[in-house]
Amino acid sequence: MQLVAIEPPGNVARDIALYRRRLFSALGEGSALAFPDILPLAFASPGTKLSRAGLEGCWQGVDGRLAATGPLLSGGLLYLSVEGPLRSLSSRVEALLDAQSGRQDRAAPAPLEAGIGFFLCRSAEPEVALREALSLEPPGLSFLDCALVVLRLRYGPDPFMAQTWRELARAKRRTGPSRDV
Repeated sequence: MQLVAIEPPGNVARDIALYRRRLFSALGEGSALAFPDILPLAFASPGTKLSRAGLEGCWQGVDGRLAATGPLLSGGLLYLSVEGPLRSLSSRVEALLDAQSGRQDRAAPAPLEAGIGFFLCRSAEPEVALREALSLEPPGLSFLDCALVVLRLRYGPDPFMAQTWRELARAKRRTGPSRDV
């Protein structure tokens, strides 16, 4: 399975990783360490080819900061919700995927919900996990600089236990003044 996601800048990814590790320590949920520190936007079948140029086109006209708003339960999973231009970016990525492979090729069930935030963990007791996540004071994140990445995910019967991933493509978001080469 492939995942198209936003990769935050290093300092933000570090804060998310540290927060997820605190959740792991408090809850003992291994799922808190299963996924990379990314913000899922869309899932695609393994054979879908996405170019850097196609990903760069998704950034055109997408303005505004991405900012964490706090822990959120969705479908029994805990996320650090994010506000900003996610809907616009998600719809552009979906359109790119449809143009490349068609909707029928993306029918495999996705382990995470796309376009809502950073995955934190899956817990047998989601309400307890939410209370713990709130008590651990989630990081206040806000960022402009980031990249769209395409990752190939490989996991066994339970994607929340262990997985590997490999980067297939990347397109940085251009937020500063352009530089002449």
